[in-house]
Amino acid sequence: MKRLILLTLILLLSVGILRPASTSAQPMNMPLVMLISGDIWTWNPQTDALVQLTTWGYNFKPVMSPNGDWVAYKSWATIAVEAINNNAPMNPGEPAGNIWLLDPFTGDALRIADQSDGAVFGDINGNDNFIARSNPVWSPDGTEIAWTQFNVPAYTSELVIYNLANQTTRVVVSELPIGYEQQGPADVEWGALGFVYLTYNYDQTIEGFVATYYFYDVNGNNYNAITIPVSDTPMHALVWFTGTEFVNAMENGVAVINSTELPQLIDPLTNNIVDFMGILVGYSAWQSLTQGNYVSFSTYNVDFVYGLIWSAQSSDGRYLGDIGTSLSYFDTFAKLAISPDGLSVAYVAEDGSVLVWQNGLTVQLPVSNVEAITWSPLLWTTNYPVGG
Repeated sequence: MKRLILLTLILLLSVGILRPASTSAQPMNMPLVMLISGDIWTWNPQTDALVQLTTWGYNFKPVMSPNGDWVAYKSWATIAVEAINNNAPMNPGEPAGNIWLLDPFTGDALRIADQSDGAVFGDINGNDNFIARSNPVWSPDGTEIAWTQFNVPAYTSELVIYNLANQTTRVVVSELPIGYEQQGPADVEWGALGFVYLTYNYDQTIEGFVATYYFYDVNGNNYNAITIPVSDTPMHALVWFTGTEFVNAMENGVAVINSTELPQLIDPLTNNIVDFMGILVGYSAWQSLTQGNYVSFSTYNVDFVYGLIWSAQSSDGRYLGDIGTSLSYFDTFAKLAISPDGLSVAYVAEDGSVLVWQNGLTVQLPVSNVEAITWSPLLWTTNYPVGG
């Protein structure tokens, strides 16, 4: 309960035509990975086995490696959990956090980002000294992991990259912009053109808030910043996509998914912004070009309850039917996962259960309180139909 209350407080205070070819080395027997009440679980569709891999209770969204060898996730550090359990004064921003890698088959874990020696969180005199971290993201080739970290008491933010082969961490942006009343790290997304990093600020000229999308290359060079007014409805997702100049004049860009509105496509190279009237589809990075299914979505808004209604299409463009609805105010894409072969789709329902759809049939898993899921890496494109 303390974890849920603290999360609520943080949210209130935070503010070509063919797709890339799949790699044959990917594990087609990958289990579905779920975040349940702060711990990582897996479900094996072949054996129907549920396995709990962690017992910490303060872990966050799992992110599948493009190579299928690791799941990366953020976890609140021991000093933060001890402070919570001792009812210590809470820093108003994100608590101290670490980054972990977890083998989804064996449960073996590796911590790749820890707190500094002498770190302090929840000091009664306010003398905190710790590092808060965002959710991690993988490089497109799966060789590196990135996240932002917010340093207290300096109140500075930086972008770091961890290299798996060398097991080294480097700071690529030492001073990230900090938004209005931002007191913690902000997530980044890593795509073909580098990173996108989002901040919010108040603009007196329009008497409203604006969102600024900062674009960095892999060396940390800021090559563009695009500012647009903030939508009146919640943002569900911010993702990189592939496209084509024949559809939207963008081969690579960022899609902003707001509820009850058309997706906004942003090209960081040309500053072109498009309200996209076509279909944005997601698919497993590991499925073949002409097999497997694709997922699209429409917005859901009933009595100010927001979500996405998922639908399935075949690789030759046939509509296969609605899958189900995930309700969320942010990061709604983390509530959907596609199997490695692209034939099954799992989603988190309104009641926190997980349903798995395949060929028009739906099976409910014996789980509850599910917060996020991942199965295979998801890619998004405006090129539809993609196979055929």
